[in-house]
Amino acid sequence: MQRRQSDAKNRLIEKIIAKASQMVSDDMPFNVSDYIRQFYRNISVEDLRETDFTDLAGAALSHLNLAAIRKHGTPNLRIYNPTRKTNGWTSTHTIVEVVTHDMPFLVDSIGMVLNRHGLAIHLTIHPIIRVKRSKRGKIQELLPKDAKADNVVSESFLHFEVDRQTDAKVISGVETAIRKTLKDVRAAVEDWKLLRHKALDVCKEIEDATLPLSDDVISEGTALLQWMADDHFTFLGYREYKLIKGQDEDRLEPVAKSGLGILRDMPKSAGEKPATILSKELRRQARSKDLLVITKANSLATVHRNGYLDYIGVKQFNGGKVVGEHRFLGLFTSVAYSLSPKEIPLLR
Repeated sequence: MQRRQSDAKNRLIEKIIAKASQMVSDDMPFNVSDYIRQFYRNISVEDLRETDFTDLAGAALSHLNLAAIRKHGTPNLRIYNPTRKTNGWTSTHTIVEVVTHDMPFLVDSIGMVLNRHGLAIHLTIHPIIRVKRSKRGKIQELLPKDAKADNVVSESFLHFEVDRQTDAKVISGVETAIRKTLKDVRAAVEDWKLLRHKALDVCKEIEDATLPLSDDVISEGTALLQWMADDHFTFLGYREYKLIKGQDEDRLEPVAKSGLGILRDMPKSAGEKPATILSKELRRQARSKDLLVITKANSLATVHRNGYLDYIGVKQFNGGKVVGEHRFLGLFTSVAYSLSPKEIPLLR
């Protein structure tokens, strides 16, 4: 059965290649056959059968056109409704195309954006293609999956087909949200090791400090941070804050250049305050001599999984008084949720 399906898929792909060969110019610098095979490598026979060969060829070539020039570190993104006249192919759906450096969390994170905008995903195509580019970002060569060469980058070609949209404001809003998510994914992935090491550094800071806390509180607090770093927490962001105490109000003020991951950038826009003025309850909580603050943040995750971010605050002390906070944002892993409370530091 599996052999028959494989043979059927190969026959369909050969027909797509034949159509694509008719649609490209004679001076095409790439092997169209190899590219089409890579693009549709993980698509089911059923999905291929449901679409016209011209449209399947056009979709793959359209994506290659989007990928033609890409600056290092900058994703290419296009959301549009293709037509035969303009694009050489058509679809009943709105198409979301992305070309970016291959990273974890891309499919899930972009899928979250689309779902939050009420867009059902009808088809996802996600080949990872090895690309060699010039210094200006122009594709020079597309390589087979296992080929060895210098200066080659694995890039994600992401193609989503979603509910058809004709409202330019809706499309613009989705595009803005995807660009924000791609930025956050990149920041979180690039800083993942630094984020994990920061949690372990904070453990060492706690162990070396003289704190107005019991040995049990200190040992369980550090054990929790070490447990989180042991693949029980997906670290997405970190920033250090200083507690500025006043007679009538307290503020948590971010420390410049301390941010990692999704908290790399300091607040700049008019809608973001560089310091957080604490409410009466948060002021009491901030001044309390609890080592950890564990709660849900008031913002939804933009990376990996749908839900509100988990917020882990670790108090900083000086002379027995709270003077600041190490703030970690992320998501507890599915493994963490499957464990018995008896196996989890602090809860145990």
